[in-house]
Amino acid sequence: MEKDVAQRQRQQASYIINGDPNLKVLKDLSYPLHLQTFIEKNLQSNDEQLGWKPNTAKTYLNSLKLFLKFYRDMHAMGLQQYSELSTLQYSAVVDCINNITKALRKEVVKSKSKARRAADDKKDNLTPDDVKQYMEGNRAKEAQNILLEKHSDPSRTDHTIVRNYLIMMVALANANRTGTITSMTKDDFTAARERVKNGHHIICIDKHKTAGIYGAAELVVNPLLYRQMDIYLSFFRNASDKCQNFFINWGGTAMDRGNVMHVMTTELAALGIQKR
Repeated sequence: MEKDVAQRQRQQASYIINGDPNLKVLKDLSYPLHLQTFIEKNLQSNDEQLGWKPNTAKTYLNSLKLFLKFYRDMHAMGLQQYSELSTLQYSAVVDCINNITKALRKEVVKSKSKARRAADDKKDNLTPDDVKQYMEGNRAKEAQNILLEKHSDPSRTDHTIVRNYLIMMVALANANRTGTITSMTKDDFTAARERVKNGHHIICIDKHKTAGIYGAAELVVNPLLYRQMDIYLSFFRNASDKCQNFFINWGGTAMDRGNVMHVMTTELAALGIQKR
């Protein structure tokens, strides 16, 4: 009985180690050049389902090193019929694994940093409750009241309140990066007066950072928001100003991405919503 069990174990060990004789996977991985090619092929795969991340490759390599030690020990114990890996071969392949692992360290750190940034970004995403809180808050109501008055000679404070509110509303409606909002021009806005789809105005921004790759960016605004933006353009923003950007600073200069990000952070912080 014990003899039969031992025989089955040897057969299983032979199958695990040698596998399909036509593939000889483990035998191939016992040679440093083959191993390095195998790892690089999986790391460079364009298929997201098949390609390995650096940390995954590092984990597999460490597991392979442990298994090869077992493979080598079988050879050392006189079980050469189940293992062709000598101590010399083992040393060579382990050196290769260590070199590949060392080269992967920077990529592993990058991958972990990217994952942390993604987690932070998700944490900083606005929730539906945050949006509702802003839209029903005092700052939004104050801006709406000022817009209704249509000041012919608005103060700096009125301009800032209205502009900041409109930036927030456009951003909340589109979830665009700040670059799209800063790149919008007066002409882009005016052209959308007749560009209506499903009851919403489509503002096309041709000149923006990634236009050469992705083409024109679009901002979709409902009729009420478009009218409010039109009031801003006609009454709150100096129409004779030479700056072509739709949203401007009080001094007449174009807002940059940092300005817009500061506006959004400040508006939310005033309501107790802390986001980066």
